[in-house]
Amino acid sequence: MLNNNKQRSKLIAISTSKDYDKFVNILGNRDLYETNTKNIIQSISRHGVISPICVRQGKHKLEIYDGQHTFLACKRLNKPFDYALYENVSDRA
Repeated sequence: MLNNNKQRSKLIAISTSKDYDKFVNILGNRDLYETNTKNIIQSISRHGVISPICVRQGKHKLEIYDGQHTFLACKRLNKPFDYALYENVSDRA
């Protein structure tokens, strides 16, 4: 992934959370579809969460730029999830 300055995004940390309120979807990101969320709920119920959601530090919260459906599924199931925090992520990531 490249930001507007052509710098590569950099993985800062991978953590686990169940604090859903500290995350927000990036405004203008793709729409969430109920069918996708339901499919991920079924997958998590069978196999657990397989891959982390990808976030960047926003002004007040961590912004989800990949894994919005997984986040929503975990929230509905009240399950913890892993997240990967990156820096140098553009709005076009």
